[in-house]
Amino acid sequence: MHLRIPSPNGLAAASLTTLALLAASPALAAERAFGPAETLTFECKYLGLPVGRVHTIVGADTKIEGETVWPVMAVAKTDPVFVLYPIKDKYITWWNPEERLTLGNELSAEEKNERRRERIRFDRQKNKAMTRRDRPGQPRDERDFDIPPGSQDILAALFAIREKKLEVGDHEEMPIFTGRRVFTLKVDVEGKAKVETKAGRFDTKLLRVQVEFSGQLATKRDLRIFVTDDPRHVPVRMDAEFLIGTLAADLVSYQKGITAY
Repeated sequence: MHLRIPSPNGLAAASLTTLALLAASPALAAERAFGPAETLTFECKYLGLPVGRVHTIVGADTKIEGETVWPVMAVAKTDPVFVLYPIKDKYITWWNPEERLTLGNELSAEEKNERRRERIRFDRQKNKAMTRRDRPGQPRDERDFDIPPGSQDILAALFAIREKKLEVGDHEEMPIFTGRRVFTLKVDVEGKAKVETKAGRFDTKLLRVQVEFSGQLATKRDLRIFVTDDPRHVPVRMDAEFLIGTLAADLVSYQKGITAY
């Protein structure tokens, strides 16, 4: 997903959406550690100042183009006091829990004075991604892209990564399609740490995640994601240092989903 970031305030808002995608990634393991109705809420800070919250919800079985998927929705919204660059974005990835691949995703974005809608569908047989972008007053932009087998969006990739055992020292890689290009997501399990947030105190594993975002969303260091040291692998803290400042997200509430399947 590409965002045009005109200022440090815009960077904070766009980065909030990026972390929303990272936040909405509950674990899928042999013993289903997540399921429909799982809900997480994160408090986000930019340069140490509160800027908004991210809510993620896993939906129930839904039929999309003949496939049974779980809609995983991430909603990022800035606080009313953050008036310089208000944002309200909703991102949904259509996760197939059997194939552990996404059917595609949809974005509805309201950022400052701009609105847009984007959709991606993956054709696994042809290794193609079909994209569509709509902006008020502009022609619809539709394109097809070649993608490697097993390509995911950033949210679906984290589903796949976090269903692993994630032992310290593990390394995982996966192709990510952003909507315009492909890069390789790289994850290293670096160690363990105790993390305290408003949701509680947790024993966690530290995932160092290498991404290739471009422009002002380019990072000065790898993303860090702390996940619970249990089969759920719930993210409890995330932080990223972008070219113009640091954004952090802490878990403030968690509701376990239906996992008896």
